[in-house]
Amino acid sequence: MRRAPNRGGNDPSWGERDGPAGFLHRRGPHPVLTALAVVGCLHLLFLMAVELNRNLVHTREINRLAAEVSGLRFEIEQLDQVAQHEFDEAYREALARKQGFVYPHELLVVTQRR
Repeated sequence: MRRAPNRGGNDPSWGERDGPAGFLHRRGPHPVLTALAVVGCLHLLFLMAVELNRNLVHTREINRLAAEVSGLRFEIEQLDQVAQHEFDEAYREALARKQGFVYPHELLVVTQRR
């Protein structure tokens, strides 16, 4: 069992054992607490990295989907233009010829496109 320091100054061994100011020498933090703090800091860094990665992936996907929506809107506009010429025979014939259709009495000539 430890004795309380003699503060009266009568004990000559007082300063050697407890330090010059009468306090016990301070020990470092308990090793378990140090290990727990290190593991906690590493876990915090890992979680920050995971959230940063998640944020980057979401931003990339949002940009990709926004571009895809823009392309689909452009395609809808083109299809609306085609639908406006629904009963225009000349327009429908021009679309069919772009796809390679010909009348039965016509001869199809295939050329090499560059």
